[in-house]
Order: sequence, then C-alpha cells, then structure tokens
Amino acid sequence: MRVTELIYDSPEAFCSVLGFIYGMRAKIVNVTMELPDHIDLSVMIPECSRAEQTLGGHLMGRVLDVEKVLRLMRQPQGSGSYSVCVLDELLPKNNGTFTVEYQDGKAAAVTRTDGDADIVTRIETFSQMAVGLYGLETACYRPDTVINGNEDILKQAFCKKLVRG
Repeated sequence: MRVTELIYDSPEAFCSVLGFIYGMRAKIVNVTMELPDHIDLSVMIPECSRAEQTLGGHLMGRVLDVEKVLRLMRQPQGSGSYSVCVLDELLPKNNGTFTVEYQDGKAAAVTRTDGDADIVTRIETFSQMAVGLYGLETACYRPDTVINGNEDILKQAFCKKLVRG
C-alpha cells in the first residue's frame, strides 16, 4: 500500500489513520508513506522492528534533576510562565509539577507547585525535549504526554534543536 495523501488535524486523528492501516494488515504486505519532519514513528510504535526509517542522532540520556535543567534551559523571549508535570519512577525528586517563570530567554524562577500542569510527561520524553531531540510537535504523539494548555509557549520552550550524535 502506498499512501499518497495524508490528512489529519490532531495527533489522535493521525493515530486513528495508523489504526485503519493496521486493520488492513491481512490484505497488504508493505506500507509506504512520507511523513512531515515533526512526526517520528519510532516514538509512536513500540518495537517497530520491521519498519524502515532514516533517523539522525541516537543519543541516550536521562535528566537527573528536572528543576536544575529547567533553570538552565533556554526559555522563551519576553516574560511569562508555564508548568510541567514530570513522572519519574526511579528518582522521586523529579516527580511533580514545576512552574517556570521566565524573562528574556532565561528562567527567573522554577518552583514546585500543586495543581494542573500545561504538559504532563514521563522523564524519558522530558529528557528528549529538554535537549532538543524532539520538539513539542513530536512529543505530543507520545502516549505518555498530555498537553493541557499554553501550547504556544511550550513550543518555544521545547523546540527541536540540531543534535549531533
């Protein structure tokens, strides 16, 4: 099967298209499609051993101190705030919601807070976004990531960067 046109309006809709293609597995052998740069099937399909895709940068890393990383990250220009909830099964100090107040590209304050976060994600995805391996546009396709709001600011804080591996 060759997919020549692909139209969807959300990560959920794209996953539904993949589900439809998967449902036809008894009738087709191969699927070929070109995807936009911000979509990486390797983050969406666990153990996709028979899929071929060209990827760059196979780095391995893990954030050990979420608060410190948020303090050191390049932040959006202007002033404002956003909040991130990180789930980490190995390091309890990384668990929780962190609110980042930023000013002119730097973190003015990073504090632990209660309540809803603009984004909820696991430490693995947070680590990849923090170093710029994935931007928010890709991370939102991860099943462990939920964006609740403040999306424009999050896109500026967690953008894809040139990463050399």
